[in-house]
Amino acid sequence: MKKIQGFAVLAMGLCAAAAQAQISAVGPNLTGVGQGVIAQDEYMIDDGSTENLLGWTAGGTMAWIQWFDAQGGADTLSEIRIINGSALYPGYGNGNGSPVSVGIWSDPNGDGNPQDSLLLTSVNTTVQNIDTDTYQTVTIPGGQAVSGRFFIGAWIAHNAGQFVAPMDQNSGPVANRAYVFGNYNGYGGSFNPNMPGDTLNNIIYEMSSIGFPTDFCVRASRGAAGFTCQITGTCPGTVRLAWSGAPANKQMAIVFAKNTGSYTISTGPCAGTQLGLGTNQLQLYNTISTGNGSGAVNANAGAGACQGYVQLVAVDTPCKKSNVAQVP
Repeated sequence: MKKIQGFAVLAMGLCAAAAQAQISAVGPNLTGVGQGVIAQDEYMIDDGSTENLLGWTAGGTMAWIQWFDAQGGADTLSEIRIINGSALYPGYGNGNGSPVSVGIWSDPNGDGNPQDSLLLTSVNTTVQNIDTDTYQTVTIPGGQAVSGRFFIGAWIAHNAGQFVAPMDQNSGPVANRAYVFGNYNGYGGSFNPNMPGDTLNNIIYEMSSIGFPTDFCVRASRGAAGFTCQITGTCPGTVRLAWSGAPANKQMAIVFAKNTGSYTISTGPCAGTQLGLGTNQLQLYNTISTGNGSGAVNANAGAGACQGYVQLVAVDTPCKKSNVAQVP
């Protein structure tokens, strides 16, 4: 367990003492390799698994956020996805049913620093799928328009000895991308999710600068995303492909490729549909029914499928597509 304490925060050119500020993580400090992928219909940078958890040593309310750039300059987000706890370090986070909130923040000057960010929308929900590294999907009622650079994240109140921010430390964390902010017990004031840079009530840390380079396991899907899919299991070996939110009782194609991209289907009932897949080993793996709109199938994934990408396309009017999921 590594502790960070006694830091100073630079706000509007003034150095504000962090006093008894303490940040703790469950696991070791890791330096990752590789890089995450931002799929066409989903803003993501993490690889879907946690290597660490973060919390205030004294307890308090912690928010974890990271920035993305709106594709095409402007977009509409329909869902936020978060991981709760860690499969690698179970038992440290708040349990299922505990209050948690998700949010989207602006970045008015586009510099990737949340000092000037403002909360655009938030949804209060409860923790699900604790310690499974399985994403919890939270719908944004009516969607949320974003433009330029923006932040997505979540916040939760926790006790001393608990660790709540899900850290992906082995997918090539980008410096100055991931931040935590909030109010720990003893800091003073009250946690303010509306203005991360409110230094009377919040303290902000950029993760690389405090020795914890990381991506946080938070994602958001675009309004264009029709439904969601997720792949779990071990590759090579048995993997489970699950989907939800698809149109019911439709034929669905399982499409595989070794890279992401922007391939457009040229023939058939879904001609003109643009996928988030590239052309490297692009192939139709199988066609199945969507069932009642949610379901799952198991498959034996060979070595050639490992680290590849899958997207589902449901034949409808118009055709619906899922996010892009990576084979473990």
